[in-house]
Amino acid sequence: MITSRQNSKIKKARELRSKRSRDDTGLTLVEGRRELNLAVLNKFEIISLFYCSELFDRADFDFLEKLTNNGVTDLYECDKHAYASLAYRESTEPFIAVIRQEKIDFSALSLPPNPMVLIAESLEKPGNLGALLRSADAAGVSAVIICDPVADLWSPNVVRASSGTIFTVRTVVADRNETLKFLLKTRLNLYAASPDAPQSYTETDFTGPTAILVGSEHEGLSVAGLQQNADLISIPMLG
Repeated sequence: MITSRQNSKIKKARELRSKRSRDDTGLTLVEGRRELNLAVLNKFEIISLFYCSELFDRADFDFLEKLTNNGVTDLYECDKHAYASLAYRESTEPFIAVIRQEKIDFSALSLPPNPMVLIAESLEKPGNLGALLRSADAAGVSAVIICDPVADLWSPNVVRASSGTIFTVRTVVADRNETLKFLLKTRLNLYAASPDAPQSYTETDFTGPTAILVGSEHEGLSVAGLQQNADLISIPMLG
């Protein structure tokens, strides 16, 4: 059992809080049974697992067995003191895993005949990026394209905010030029979200192959870029 916060395994995993370390290794941290279950169901590679049995309920013992049955062999039991140094959540989630990121580019993106694609430009906040992935999963979106992001897709904060849907939604990170080339090639019907649009999304026909474009929290969509040749729609907030 790991009892020290200075344990080499703990320290190495803790480095993945840094974007530089995530970029260098292609790995990230995932915390929580729900998130890890979705990762397993979608065939993501779990490199190692840290757990604290002092926090277990009955279902956690079953889940640990499920992980081992799915080929997870690098298992490290920690006491509460050591485990707390790695955990993000101030809760009783007893599992944290090091997982290999999935990097998809446009050449590997396969779309159905009548796709719905969500394109988000320059999102800044991990919480908003996670919420967007949750919405995409709930709506059955075919793919999400994160264009010129400020927030790191594989930040543990995004994984947490997505409630694990980062593992269920096909997501491409690309720059603006790559995204424009994709749109020219696929010839999707384009709709750009704008608060000043005269037409609501509820009055719009999305039955054809479609891409919905949304912009950053502060600036919206860039003027000289993705919203060219797009019809404007509003997504009103009712709060």
